[in-house]
Amino acid sequence: MIEKVQESHLYMWLKEKDSKFLSKLDETIEYANTILPQINNVFASYTVHGVRHSINVMEYMYALVVDINKLSELEVALLIYSALLHDIGMIANVDEIKEIKADHAILGERKYSKVLEKYGDEMTALQECVRPVHGKRARDYIETKMDERLFLIPESTNISFKSELAQICMSHNEDFEWIKKNLHNDEKKGHFDLNAQYISVLLRISDYLDIDEQRAPLYLYKYLNPKEFSDLEWKQHFVIENYDKIRRNPKTNELEIFFQGTSQDPSVHRKLLKYFDAINGELKNAVDLCESFVDEKYLLPLKTNVVNQIQSKGFSFSDLRLSLDYNAVTNLLMGEYIYGDRKYGLR
Repeated sequence: MIEKVQESHLYMWLKEKDSKFLSKLDETIEYANTILPQINNVFASYTVHGVRHSINVMEYMYALVVDINKLSELEVALLIYSALLHDIGMIANVDEIKEIKADHAILGERKYSKVLEKYGDEMTALQECVRPVHGKRARDYIETKMDERLFLIPESTNISFKSELAQICMSHNEDFEWIKKNLHNDEKKGHFDLNAQYISVLLRISDYLDIDEQRAPLYLYKYLNPKEFSDLEWKQHFVIENYDKIRRNPKTNELEIFFQGTSQDPSVHRKLLKYFDAINGELKNAVDLCESFVDEKYLLPLKTNVVNQIQSKGFSFSDLRLSLDYNAVTNLLMGEYIYGDRKYGLR
């Protein structure tokens, strides 16, 4: 198991290049090691979101890249930066927590007092104020609290990738269309290529894949003894038994994402299937976007459905679904047959 960012494949690639990004990157790694543990101020009952999670995300990113040697040093550095800092928006210090609880700091459209009425638990209410907007908070944190010097292009005193990094970190918590609207795929920073959309795609998929006991240690689960939703969140990690989740299909030569394990709880199994559905949607969007890029180095030859090898034990599970023909329903409810005139249906 890789214990340090400096041991990751992405970092080692930059080291082999004798990259000038490394000095600033080392400072950022040290910063992340110091600051990320503060996520526990609010999210102590959540699965691990610190540097351990960041390292796992980096390794999945590396596995998804078709040919790392075709990427620019800036793009590889940004993979590391974004893995390190994408969850930094989950940090809230003591003073900020007081402001949130006093309703002086409104996060998105969520007012703490109203969220507390819904959940009836102070810590859960605080988490539900911060979690939905932690991507935006990551962007704001990077842009306002971190030294611009850490994000300067080597040998430049002015050209920075700070804004692009902040947007990439925000993107992992937004819907997929946000990427197309807010990130570019053909920028130049100094003499380095930068496809921020591609970096975002790899970050989002890799973040999804960090689900197993490495991120949710059993001893920590027993110590925290999480309840209700948090309990299910932890238990779904225990089902997944394979750490490496990306493999190449020898027949199709495609990369595919697979999950292996044994499920003994129908509620956890149902939650896991919903999680796989979310990944499938993400994969479809990611592959389509990468196919639109001009340069083939950004292709993602990835199967758009996960290979689900989770075995149920002690119960049988039918993944039944109800779907609607939206066009037919719209025509029924808004057509001329039921109202006599289209404008009445619209009304």
